[in-house]
Amino acid sequence: MRCFFAAALIAIAGQASAATVTVAVDTVQLATFHLPMADIHVADPAIADANMIDARHVFVLGKVPGATTMIARDAAGHVLESQQIIVVRATKSATPGSRRPN
Repeated sequence: MRCFFAAALIAIAGQASAATVTVAVDTVQLATFHLPMADIHVADPAIADANMIDARHVFVLGKVPGATTMIARDAAGHVLESQQIIVVRATKSATPGSRRPN
């Protein structure tokens, strides 16, 4: 019974860590984590930057097109969750002040 419960928790944690954040170059997207974290790390800071707002929220800034991963850790350094970051090129319709054609 304990093994089944432990396996269920691992499966749930695996599903929680499958999140993807898609952000355009030079824009910010809010990412939410399921567990409170102490710090955040981005695998390739040339692609994206992440700034903690509080223990569960991070602003992700897209720098250049590409993909990377951000990892949330607790105060003891244990990995709590990871999320993939996909940075895409900005489109004209996504830029501030632009208008969509009628």
